[in-house]
Amino acid sequence: LFFFHIHSCEKFFISCRFQKTLFIFIITITITYHAFIVFVYPILIAGIYINNKLTKITSVTTIITTSIAQVVGFYQAALTDVNFPTLSELIIFSVVPKALCLMALSSLMSMIARRTDILIKAQIQDSNMRSKMIKDLVISFTDLIETKCIFAPNHLRRSVSYITVLMEAMKESGVYADKLTTDFMSWTRNALPFYDIGMATISDKILQKEGKLTADEYDEIKNHPSVGCEMLQKHFSHVGNEGLRYATWAITHCHHEKWNGMGYPERLEGEEIPLAARIATVIDVFEAVSQDRPNRKAMSINDSFKVIEEGSGTDFDPNIVKVFMNIKDTIISIYNEY
Repeated sequence: LFFFHIHSCEKFFISCRFQKTLFIFIITITITYHAFIVFVYPILIAGIYINNKLTKITSVTTIITTSIAQVVGFYQAALTDVNFPTLSELIIFSVVPKALCLMALSSLMSMIARRTDILIKAQIQDSNMRSKMIKDLVISFTDLIETKCIFAPNHLRRSVSYITVLMEAMKESGVYADKLTTDFMSWTRNALPFYDIGMATISDKILQKEGKLTADEYDEIKNHPSVGCEMLQKHFSHVGNEGLRYATWAITHCHHEKWNGMGYPERLEGEEIPLAARIATVIDVFEAVSQDRPNRKAMSINDSFKVIEEGSGTDFDPNIVKVFMNIKDTIISIYNEY
């Protein structure tokens, strides 16, 4: 579980490029009367890419080329600068000053490139540290939920593997492919371990009951999506980015909603249910029926697939079920792995 917050770095990088491009534009419209601007362009353009090595190579090449060009031009009658009738005057009053100006500009651009590179690396390192902290936090909660709810071993790790291959298959098949961006898939995968966090507040007596639940006990179980969202809002509202927080809320709050509107807690219907939750619902039910629980034995793997198939269009999004059934062999291999 890693959230690699590169977007802020990219914005900073683009901002630097924009500022340098604007600098070039201002110079262009204010100093176009002087041919010296032609010599400046290569260094400025190289600086846009915030690459110190490229800036240095371009600067050295430009300084050498312009200096030689001025000397060569002195010996060409058509190119002779009347302001510098002798070679010594040309070198002292034109070649050397221009070279010094270019060196100063090069130094400035190199400094900007170095500083920008340092800032970007520091920001990436900070993002990686936050990602590791969040990963450790989620793993801790994963272990807590599995222990509290007496799920089968590796319940959440298996579920994350299921949802990962399902989303990849959906994207390859063109099912909601426009919504299954890399970020969306990452947010959904990372949010899934939280979906039953509300179960941690339910009494052990209910969770470990071997017989059929009473109506009141079932009502308490049905409260866990709302309770889970309250816990997330209280303790995790500052974690990750907006996309991750929304995916976590969607899956936690809506993973018991049904395609036909007969689920809970909001009785949402069809595409009113967030996509992340519709995907998670298929995984949640398959995992639930294929593993032992205190009040019942696990179904066979084939019967578990049958539950998903029969729920298409009523309990589950039929488009997602179709893809899920198409990757049956992959799902079985994950099932056997854990």
